[in-house]
Order: sequence, then structure tokens, then C-alpha cells
Amino acid sequence: MVMAIFNIVQFVASPLAQYISDFVGRQAIFIWMYTIYTSMSIWLAYAEEYNEFLMIRAISGLAALIMPTCYLVVSDIAPMKQRTYFSGVLMAFAAAGAFAGPVVFYFLTTGIINFDSILSGDETFGDQYRKIMFIAGYSSATLLLLCVLIAIFLIPETAPTVLAKRELHAANKMIKAGGGKEMTAIKEKVVEKEEEKEEGEDEATSESVKAQRNWFSVFKRLITNKNWVLIFIAYTFAVGIYSINRDTNVSWFSRVPASEYMEEEDITDTGVLQARIFEDTSFMVLLTQSGPGLITIVYGQLLTPYLVKRIGEVFTIHINLLVMLIGNLFLGYVTPSYETRYMPVIPMMFTTSLEGLAHGCFIYLLSLFGKPEDHGSNLGIAQFGNSIGRAAFPIVFGQLADIVDGVKGDADYDPVMTMFLYNSPVCFIAMILLAFAWVPIQTHEIQFREKMMKQIRRTRGASRLDLSSLTKHRGFSVAERTLHSQSGAEGLALADVRLSVTERR
Repeated sequence: MVMAIFNIVQFVASPLAQYISDFVGRQAIFIWMYTIYTSMSIWLAYAEEYNEFLMIRAISGLAALIMPTCYLVVSDIAPMKQRTYFSGVLMAFAAAGAFAGPVVFYFLTTGIINFDSILSGDETFGDQYRKIMFIAGYSSATLLLLCVLIAIFLIPETAPTVLAKRELHAANKMIKAGGGKEMTAIKEKVVEKEEEKEEGEDEATSESVKAQRNWFSVFKRLITNKNWVLIFIAYTFAVGIYSINRDTNVSWFSRVPASEYMEEEDITDTGVLQARIFEDTSFMVLLTQSGPGLITIVYGQLLTPYLVKRIGEVFTIHINLLVMLIGNLFLGYVTPSYETRYMPVIPMMFTTSLEGLAHGCFIYLLSLFGKPEDHGSNLGIAQFGNSIGRAAFPIVFGQLADIVDGVKGDADYDPVMTMFLYNSPVCFIAMILLAFAWVPIQTHEIQFREKMMKQIRRTRGASRLDLSSLTKHRGFSVAERTLHSQSGAEGLALADVRLSVTERR
């Protein structure tokens, strides 16, 4: 529930917030999110009840849009062929934070927990725990307050609609300063007949534009596109698999019997046992976050940019899903015990590889099915898949494993491990769905087209150019289709543009 409540609220809030960002700007959304996180971190420093923690997680879900908003900024400013790379850079920085946070928290934990104080009665484990959370909460709040200041003073605005409004306002201000009329008042100079005609046309155009920009119109346009739907479902499945892998690493640790701790480490005091398990859990989180975090940095900075230029986003996602499938099979056949409690670390590096390897690829593919001015609505709707996968999969798979795996109390009852086994076929299903989706254009196809254009420019005469490679390669025709669709012919859908072999030549 603690993991799910965050994503359930995010499921509702993210499309609305990203739609609003198209009109109020990306910068305002950043300020809003960081302010919420700052206040929740301060609350966390004083929280002592489970219900308080659950409420903190729920309200934080309203602000869980930092990365999606970053993806919007990438869509606003990055050329098409560099979007996946830019997304990889974002994930690398996020992974660096995911690496640093658990490291700091572990050293904070080990610095405060004192077994001798617990045994002597000077402190209880509860006292030490509250001290840890107080320092952690205020440390987070300080860093997040710095983020608020950065969002206010340093982050530039990139939303196309907001920038256009600012330019219009600046132009009107200059015209007014020069003694002229504002651009919006020019129509007053037109004769009455023409004015009525133009007002009628403007009203019809305005209504048409509003209908096209309406969130529900964008939603309808996307869900009626079967290719977008296939990619969306595959994205939901991939995020769901990732969420189970990432969120259940502590669940794995909780399956280690406390009796084994008492036996292996000769612990007799209950308070010391609680403190020792908490300390070891923080170390487990450190390993399962820092290891995959480092791998994500490598993926985001080195491997993903190389792969998308050579084989494209779709095949890169297939490789990632295959790696996750293998990692899930491995995790599903290992039983948690005191000796194997750190076992998930290595396979977690594979099963959580989605963030660095495939997440940016999914975002790029989903961003292709919309207009530039609708990026917020488009990726906000795509965020449904992220939220559904993160919220629904752990709950549904946990209940399913609970039903199938036997009766609680049995020696072989281990629902967490069964969840990993159930994950494996879902990876394969996501690969099939993605294979059946038609993608407008991929990075490696753009690279191919640019190479062909360079070859054309270097060639003086068309007779010296081997056109067979152009007409046989899918990339050139798809690139031409996409460029044609983006060059003013906005009434044409990508799938409706078809070029013959002769036209491609």
C-alpha cells in the first residue's frame, strides 16, 4: 500500500499537471513539485504513525512529475534524433541521485544506531529511529529548497504556447511604445463588412483550434491509434515489471527469518534485533539502488546512445526486456535466507535496467504520435502507463502470488519469489506488442537518411549515386514520410502518407 498509494495519486495528477504545463509553463510545474516535496520532507521528519507516512506518500504523488516534466522539456528543445540521448542523460543524473541517497542514508543510520545504548537502556530503538528520520527529513528538505530556488531563477521556460504568448506580449508592448496599436486591435481598422466576415472566420478557426487542443480530443486521437496503444501497453507492462523488481528488493529482505539473525549473530535483545535488521535493510537498499544506479549511468551515457544509433529504439527495448526476463527467472528460483540476503543485488542490476536502457526509448516513441504544442497532454496521457504499471502490478501480482503460492505459515510460502516468476512471461508479451506496432521513425533511420543526404551532396551527378540502397532501406522512406508530415501538412496523419519508390528516388 505504501508503494501503491504514491502511484495511484500520481495516476490521477500527472496527466492534469502535464496538460496544465502546456498553458502555464514547465517552470511553474517544477516550482510546484519541489515545493510539495520540501513540505512533505519536513513532515516526514516529525511523522511517527503509519497513517502519517501513508498520507505523506499520497501527497508526494501529486509532485511525482519531475522526470515526466523533464521529458517534456526534452521534447521541447531537443532535435528528434537526439531526444533518446537527452533522455538518457536525464536518467543518468537521476541514477546518480538514486546512488547518492541510499549511501548517505546508510552512513547516517550506522552513525546513529548504537547497540550498547539499547542494551544499557539509555535509548530505545524507537528513539534512535526518530533521530534518523528527523535528520533525513530536514536534509532532504534543505536540498529540495535549493531545487525550488533553482527552478525559480535558473530553469528557462520551454513550453511553445507560453513562449509564443510572451513574444506576442513583447511585440504588443513595443508597438504600443512606438505609438501604434496593439496587434490584437488591428482588426478595428477593417471595414464593417469585412470585419464581420473575418470575425466569423476567426471564431470558427478558434473553435477548431480549441477542439484540437482539448485534452479529451488529444486523448481520443491517441487511443484510436492502434500503434500508440500497442506501445502504451508495452510501456505499462515494462514499468510494471520494473516496479515489482525495484520495490520488492526490501520485500525479499523482509523474508529473511528473524530467528536466523538471532542465531547467526547471537542476538537476544528484541531492541537490538530491530536495530540490526533496520541497519542491514538500509545496507540492502544501498546495494540494490547504488548498483543499478551505476549501471543506469553507464546505460544512459554510453550504451543507449550507441544502440539507438545502430539498431533503433524498438530493438533496444527488446534487448532490455530480454535482460529483465532472465533476471526475473534467476530471482524466482532463489529462496531468501541469512546467507543469501544480498543475492538480489546482481540480478537487480539487470531487472532494473529499464530506467537507463529503455525508458527514454519508450518516451521517444510515444512522443512521436502528437503535435509539438500538445507534448504536455501527449506525454501526460502516456504517464498513465507509468502510473498504472507502478501501482497495479505490485498489488495484482502480490495477490495472485498470495493465492497460488499456498497458505501463510507453510514452510514453502514465499509470494515474493513467485511474483518474479510471473514477471517473466509479461516481458515476452511486451516484446510481442512492441513488435506489432508501426513506429513513424527511429534514430537509426534518421542517421541513415543524414548519411544518404551527405552522399548526395558530395555527388556531383545523380548517375554516380547508387539509388538501390535508398529505395531498399526502410529508413529513408519513413524519414521522408515523417518530414513530409511535419512540413505544414498537419492535416495528414503519419500513417496516411505514402511515397512510391519513384518519389523516394
